[in-house]
Amino acid sequence: SGPPPAPIAPPITPTPPTPGTLTASTTRYWDCSGGACGCAYLPLGSGTDSNPAHCHSNALFTAPMGNEYGAKFYGAAAISRFLWDGNTNSGDWMGEGCGKCWKVTGSSNTGPNQGVSTTVVLKGTNICPTGICNENGKAHFDIAAPGFDVLEYSWSNTCEILEADEIEGFQSCGRWLIDNQDPSTNCDCSKFNSPVLMAGCEHFYSLKWDNPSVVYEEVSCPSEIANLPCWEEN
Repeated sequence: SGPPPAPIAPPITPTPPTPGTLTASTTRYWDCSGGACGCAYLPLGSGTDSNPAHCHSNALFTAPMGNEYGAKFYGAAAISRFLWDGNTNSGDWMGEGCGKCWKVTGSSNTGPNQGVSTTVVLKGTNICPTGICNENGKAHFDIAAPGFDVLEYSWSNTCEILEADEIEGFQSCGRWLIDNQDPSTNCDCSKFNSPVLMAGCEHFYSLKWDNPSVVYEEVSCPSEIANLPCWEEN
């Protein structure tokens, strides 16, 4: 008789990813345009629905102490097609990712104190066009950071038209870490008049995030950003 048959190994069940181990790329922007999720206001007054502006409330603000996410800031982001609609190309308006929130953790990668980890919670308020985010079909967060729009990569910057009174602020950090690698130059958040925009600029600058890779997981939106004004009002 021949050798006994080799035992058949049971099928391997893939181990689901542990929450918090999903990775994404990041950039920063603030083009003043209303965004593809309907969260906008009309700075030029009623009857100018074709010129909506990005809500100032989308800027990073301080999260409540002791929040369940361990987050330092809450804010918003334009999201890649993968987070917008799972790469199904369902269109560029009101995608499934609108209004969803993600806990995002990254580390400072510039300046003297690199490697400092910070967690933020970001709400999807816009779509980041494929080709701008360069996310290759994967997760990407284009973080809403007033003053940090890089014009050569911005398709829809309308700040000079919609919010001319804040143009110095909106142009204050767009060259940060682009013209030189000194993080203490080319950024002056004090040029904003609005305390909300100024704080959002300062909070993003404090992260010292120069487009780092981050880990993320989808979470329930904290009430502080779930109920921000102007959601779908326009």
